[in-house]
Amino acid sequence: GYINDDDEILEQFDLDKLNGRYSRGGIPFGEHLIEDCNKKIEAAGAPRPILFRPPYGDYNNCVVESTNELNMHCIQWDVDSLDWKDPTPEDMIKRIKSKIKPGSIILMHNGAKNTPAALPKIIDTIKSEGYEIVPISQLIYKENYQINSQGKQLSTNN
Repeated sequence: GYINDDDEILEQFDLDKLNGRYSRGGIPFGEHLIEDCNKKIEAAGAPRPILFRPPYGDYNNCVVESTNELNMHCIQWDVDSLDWKDPTPEDMIKRIKSKIKPGSIILMHNGAKNTPAALPKIIDTIKSEGYEIVPISQLIYKENYQINSQGKQLSTNN
C-alpha cells in the first residue's frame, strides 16, 4: 500500500505510475509517489526510509532507478510467507522453514490476520535453525552491484 493525501494507507497501487510512464514536472511520477510517502513517514516522527519494496514485487529498471534517485534501495524477498492468504501460524512456520536459507528476506504483512500470532513462533523457529535475524540493510550491497531478473543483488566486484 501507500499513503494518500488523506493519510490513509491504500492497498492498491497504480504500477504504471510507479514504473515511470507518467511524470510531474519532468520527474517520473513514481519518484513523486515514493517521496510523498517518505515525507509523511518523516512527518510522523519516523526516520526517512532507505528501503523500498515495490508493491507485489513488480519492478523494472525505471523503479530501481527511481529509488536510487531518492537515495533508496529497491528490495525484493526470496521467501513469501503467504500470510495475506490467512494460513494458520503453523502453516506459515512450515512454509518459511522449508524455504529459508542464509541471506533470505521473508515477506510478511503487518495487516495479515494470523501474522501477529505466528511471528513469535516464526522468530523462535528461525533462531532454533541457527539463523540470526538482522536488518535488511545488513544483507544488501549498497554499491557495486546489479540486480538480476529475479530481483537478486549480485556484486560487480569480481
